[in-house]
Amino acid sequence: MDGGVDRRVGLTRRQTLFWLDEQLFAGAPYHHIAVTVRLEGPLDRTRLEEAFLATQRDVDLLRLVIEVEDGRPVQRVRPEPSLVIEDVDLCADPSSFERWRAERAARPFDLASGLHRAALVTLSETSRVLCLFLHHIAFVVVFKSCNRL
Repeated sequence: MDGGVDRRVGLTRRQTLFWLDEQLFAGAPYHHIAVTVRLEGPLDRTRLEEAFLATQRDVDLLRLVIEVEDGRPVQRVRPEPSLVIEDVDLCADPSSFERWRAERAARPFDLASGLHRAALVTLSETSRVLCLFLHHIAFVVVFKSCNRL
């Protein structure tokens, strides 16, 4: 798929199976994947956001949504990034991070809004965790791309 072009294509067989499963068991977290990266030391939030937006522009997967047209699911790559990094402050209770992460990972995805979400969790003045939550459909796209190599 070309970056910057708003186009729709049908889902692969595997993506369709995940989509059907999501319809039957809406919100079930077993297709959710959480990736976390610990960031220690000073953080330039502006540069982090700029890097995140640039990555979204370069990687179609990060702009992918699943919509329904005429009763059938289609994938669409949004022409512009739409994901923002949510700020979460757990400085008052850093030990609650694992509970927060598990609860956030279990939240249902609205596939028409996106297949991932992100948060920057502040644990202290110099300790943060960047969290990316993905729906498994997004990984199908990655694996399909890897198979072409």
